[in-house]
Amino acid sequence: MTDRESFDDIERSLLFHGWCAYCRSPLIPGPRGGAAQNFYCVNRDDCHAGFNLTFHNGQLIFAEAIGQVADSTYTMYAKQ
Repeated sequence: MTDRESFDDIERSLLFHGWCAYCRSPLIPGPRGGAAQNFYCVNRDDCHAGFNLTFHNGQLIFAEAIGQVADSTYTMYAKQ
């Protein structure tokens, strides 16, 4: 996993559809604050990526990598 300032069109499309831009595993929703919400990659073996995403009128208008998400944070939002 690498953190970058921006995502290309394919990576933005993956994020929009709920898939990790790095490993293409599903994302789960995390905490929401204001207009944005964090999403966490379910690939806990290799990836651990987190993203801060903002959607408006059915469009992804902001996407930011937030780095590796700790397992303790991930488990708070993963379905048991």
